[in-house]
Amino acid sequence: MAILTPTTLTNTGIAEASTMASASSCGDRFKALSNRDFVRVTNGAAATRTVTIPNQQGGSDIVVVLDTLANAPANDKTIAFEAIDQFIDDDGYVNLTYSAVSNVTVGVFRTPA
Repeated sequence: MAILTPTTLTNTGIAEASTMASASSCGDRFKALSNRDFVRVTNGAAATRTVTIPNQQGGSDIVVVLDTLANAPANDKTIAFEAIDQFIDDDGYVNLTYSAVSNVTVGVFRTPA
């Protein structure tokens, strides 16, 4: 799995597009800090894509369907965590998997403390 580095938001703004990365075929992960973390995923493909974030404590996974590029803005989703600790694995990471990765980009963002 590729490790994503969260980008901390600032009051001067950030260029979100420059902090997005191509989704990894083996999935992606990021070191979780708190409920201040959120994930943005976009689909630039002609077919729908599904993003899954597994619940590490046996509860429901987060499953988000990204519509096709032709159906923007439904192809661009931001995922927040109500209780992120349910999604943190034993190594301290939140994991993301994708139904397909071609034309999918992902970024992790963190609000300031």
